[in-house]
Amino acid sequence: MLRTSNLKRVRKLANQYDFTFVVDDTIGSFANVDVIDVADIVVTSLSKYFNGFADVLAGSIFLNSNFPHYPELKNAFNAEYTNNLYLADAMRLELNSRGYLERFTQQNDTASAVDFLCPYTSDAKSTLATVYYPKLVLQQEKTWASSHGLSETLVRISVGMVEKHSMLECVKKALQAADATRNA
Repeated sequence: MLRTSNLKRVRKLANQYDFTFVVDDTIGSFANVDVIDVADIVVTSLSKYFNGFADVLAGSIFLNSNFPHYPELKNAFNAEYTNNLYLADAMRLELNSRGYLERFTQQNDTASAVDFLCPYTSDAKSTLATVYYPKLVLQQEKTWASSHGLSETLVRISVGMVEKHSMLECVKKALQAADATRNA
């Protein structure tokens, strides 16, 4: 369900048709995905994963000097940009960011643990039909997902800083209860 574009192909198109290629790497993060080889501009929200505590709103923009639009982008940035980040917020962001790689490593580990659900999908007695990774929060997203063949009974597991083994135990208990109810 979650799809990503072929970034190298988009880069070729950007070169061919002379447009600026902007990548938001917030979800994948530079801890997982290196987009510097393809993007003219890389933007990132620093508020959630990088900061880790959601107590500072901030973002970053990286202008890539390896591509032809850089001088024009740099001049426009210099002419228009105003740094509005409050000093105390910058200090808090720096302090909080020190655990970024460890947090992201834990999130990756916990997200990969969701794989334990896959065998349930092949069990005829299981209430679990399919495992998808992206999260759907709003009703509008559920409606969109439904139009693409997903059931409205979709259950979302939000992977974050929860300890992996306790999360897995909770999910296993919930699946056992759902299966027992279905098979009763």
